[in-house]
Amino acid sequence: MPVVLNRGNADSYPAFHSWYEKAATDVKPGMDAFKKGDAYFTADDEPASISDWQGDNGTLSADIAQLASDGLDVRGPDDATARQKVQEDVRKFPHDFQTAEADADKVAAGK
Repeated sequence: MPVVLNRGNADSYPAFHSWYEKAATDVKPGMDAFKKGDAYFTADDEPASISDWQGDNGTLSADIAQLASDGLDVRGPDDATARQKVQEDVRKFPHDFQTAEADADKVAAGK
């Protein structure tokens, strides 16, 4: 979060840029987690919750990409609005993460 909100400072730009390059496009962790979880099941015993969990991982990736995108406007001409968007993005993430965790628990239980 500090990297995003301090983006306009000269010393923070390299850290933001490095984070942004990965966060804006990297969906691999969620895809890798799904593949690993899915490998424990066959078509006959795969729980319905695995699809929910896969969708949740997509939501989390989208949340991070949105935060990265909104962070681009921090210290720009509309700084106050950009900071508000970043704060909203951050507030949304814990709920989406908890949803993914709950569905992951269902997958682990085979439900």
